[in-house]
Order: sequence, then C-alpha cells, then structure tokens
Amino acid sequence: MPASLFTPEQKAEIARRYEQGATSDELASEYGCDRSTISRIVRAAGVTPRPSHSHFDNRIDCPYSNEALRLLYWRRGFSSTEIIFHAWENHKLLVSEKVVRRWLREARITIRTMKEAQTLRAKLRPEQFSEFHKAALAAHRPVPTELKAAVADRMRKVQKIGTKAAAKANRRTETRLCAHCGKPTTRRPSAFTRPPEHTYCSRSCSNVATKRFKSKKEKQYGHL
Repeated sequence: MPASLFTPEQKAEIARRYEQGATSDELASEYGCDRSTISRIVRAAGVTPRPSHSHFDNRIDCPYSNEALRLLYWRRGFSSTEIIFHAWENHKLLVSEKVVRRWLREARITIRTMKEAQTLRAKLRPEQFSEFHKAALAAHRPVPTELKAAVADRMRKVQKIGTKAAAKANRRTETRLCAHCGKPTTRRPSAFTRPPEHTYCSRSCSNVATKRFKSKKEKQYGHL
C-alpha cells in the first residue's frame, strides 16, 4: 500500500505512534505496507527516524582519554589484544579487536603498520624480540646448493633473453611423430592426451586417420 493512499489522519497517527516508540516493522504489518512507506510518512511528518539497528545504543565507549590511549598504543607499544586485556583488568570491559580499532579511530590515533609495530616492539622489548629472532633463525631451513644454482641460472636467462623467453626455454616439452604423415610434433607432455600411435600433428591428419579407421571397420564388420 503506497503512502499516497493513506489519509492525513492515518499519517498523523503513524507519526504519533512512531514517536511513542512503535517500530517500523510493527506499523508496517499493522497497516499492510512496507517499512520504507512508514519511513517516508514519518519523514514527511518532520519526525527523525531512529537507526534501523539497535547496536548504536549498545556501543561501548572508550574508558581511556585520548592521551592515555595514545600512550598505551604508541609509547608503551600495546597491541590491540593487549589493550583488550588491559581494559578487562582495569575497567572490567570485555571488547573485541574491532572495538579497540574504533576507539583508536575516534581518538584520531594513526594505526601502526606491520613494520612500525615490529620496530617499536624491538625497541621497547629487545629481550622478547631477540628470543623471537633466535627462534626464527633456528626454524630457518638452508637452501640447497642445487636450488641456488637453478635460481641463478634462471635469473641469468631472464636478464639475457627476457621473462617470457626464459619461461619458454625452461618449459618441459615432448616430441612425437604424427601417426599419419610422420611429421614431428612438439608439445607439453600434458597436451598429449592419446597414446603415441594415435598422435596427429593437425586436425586434417586426425580426420583422415579416423576415416581410414571407419572404412576398415566397415569392411571388416559391414555397415551397422
């Protein structure tokens, strides 16, 4: 039911009930119309529509001042997870990382990049960073000599003849003879879907061989 079919009395009643707390869904089901129709009637009556979701009323405000949050994030090097634990221990607030990032945006605090976070962590906690560095070195596997030689050879080819030509030169290929005309055919191994005795260099050779095979079968077994 469009808004133009409502009488002025009905529109005034809808606006009044909406101001008293009735939701758009309740009014739409009662009057047999869509929620957007109720919203248009409410706006036309000069009433400000409420947000469609109630999570705006459940927003958790930041318990820290802007300077305190900046001190935790940039001076003390707290991560988002550490700020979550700090908020729980000191203010008994259980929040998510998304909420912490909203706090930082509202306080106009620049979010650190990965490089800035690592540099700050290494400066403030050198012992923790050194242990992490040692563990990373211990878990690092040395590159085999054969692989190093293959990579160096590949880079020399790329610098000499170009990327596409080097990829083509390193591509593994296979050469077979055409079963009809005997012409050599070079392709990738995965491109040969038939056995060597049924490999052909072109569609015409394949058609001729197929006709020969059919005529041979017809002579042997007769017309089907």
